[in-house]
Amino acid sequence: MTNNEAPSIGGIELNFDPIGNRVRQIASDVIEQPSNLLPILREAHIFAEQHGATRRVVRAVTRSEALEEAQGVAHAMGWTTEAAIPLSDWFSGYHFVYYGRNDATRASQSKVLEQEQLFVQQASSRERRQLHTYLREAQISFTLERLHAPLSDDDYRRLIEMYTSSFSAYPFNIQAEIPAMVANPNTHVYAARLRSDGQLYAVTATEQVEVLLDNGRTLTMREMGDSAKMPNMNGLNRPLKLALVMEAALPEKVDLLFCETRAALIAVNRVNSAFMGCRGMLPKHTVISGPQDVDEVGLDGETNGRYGNMNVWALNRQDIRHVAQECSEVIA
Repeated sequence: MTNNEAPSIGGIELNFDPIGNRVRQIASDVIEQPSNLLPILREAHIFAEQHGATRRVVRAVTRSEALEEAQGVAHAMGWTTEAAIPLSDWFSGYHFVYYGRNDATRASQSKVLEQEQLFVQQASSRERRQLHTYLREAQISFTLERLHAPLSDDDYRRLIEMYTSSFSAYPFNIQAEIPAMVANPNTHVYAARLRSDGQLYAVTATEQVEVLLDNGRTLTMREMGDSAKMPNMNGLNRPLKLALVMEAALPEKVDLLFCETRAALIAVNRVNSAFMGCRGMLPKHTVISGPQDVDEVGLDGETNGRYGNMNVWALNRQDIRHVAQECSEVIA
C-alpha cells in the first residue's frame, strides 16, 4: 500500500474524516527548513475550513536540527507540535512529527490532561520485565498466529464478538470490516488461539503504508490498530503486540511502528510502556468509545467529550530490532 491508499493510517493527500470531523495528511515534503512547513500547514487549514473540520493534523518527516524552529513556525500559525518520534537508520537525523491544530471549542479541561499525563508517568515508571517472559507465559496456553483469509465461520464470529464486546460503539460496520481487514495484504492481524479448544480469545493488528518522500526515499510505517478480546480475558494484548513487533523486524524494512492509544485508559498505556516510548499526546483526536479511567465525556461535555485524547507510542527501526532481539528466544 503506497501513499494515499491507506484509509485508517492516512496518506499524502489531504483527507477529511467526517466521523472524527478532522483533516489529516502525511506530507510527502521533507521539512529540511522551517519555511518548508508554511505552505503545508496553510493548505491544510484552508482545506479544513472548506469542510467545517474542527481538527487538523499534518504528519511530516522533519530534520531534527530544524525541529525547534519548525515548532516556532507552527506556533505562529496557531498550530502545535503534538508528538515527535526520532527516526533511525536511513532516516537518522530526522523526526516524524505530528503538527496539529484544534478549534478553541475542541479542547480538554486541565484536570483531564493532568490525570492522563499522570497515567503515562505511572506506566513508564513501572518496573520493566524481560519481554520474552510475556511471550513465554502466553504460549503455555495459547498460540499467537497471524490470521489469513479465508477464515472459518467460527473464527469470523469470534472476531466480531470480540470487537463488539470491547467497544460500546465502533465507527465502522464491524461485520463488513472484519473480513476486509483479514483479507487486506497490508493489514497484519494476529490473534491468540487457546490450545485446548481451538477458539480465538484476543486480536490485534497493524496497517502498513509506504510514503514516497520528495527526497526519493520511501518511509515504511505500520500503525497498530484497535485490540479486542473476549470478556474477562486479560493479559494477551502485550504478547500479541510483541508478535507484531517481531514480524515488523523480519523484513528489516519497517522504519516506524506506532500506535495512537486512548489517554484516558491506563491499562493499555501500561501495555505499551513495556516496550515502546510515549512521544506525545494528540488532543481530542478522534471519536472513541469503550471503558475509560478519566471521565472525558462528563468533564469535557457531551459533544466535546466524545473526542478522545490519544497518546502516541512508537518504535523506530533501531528500537524494533532491539525489542525483537529480546523476544527472539521464544517466538518462531
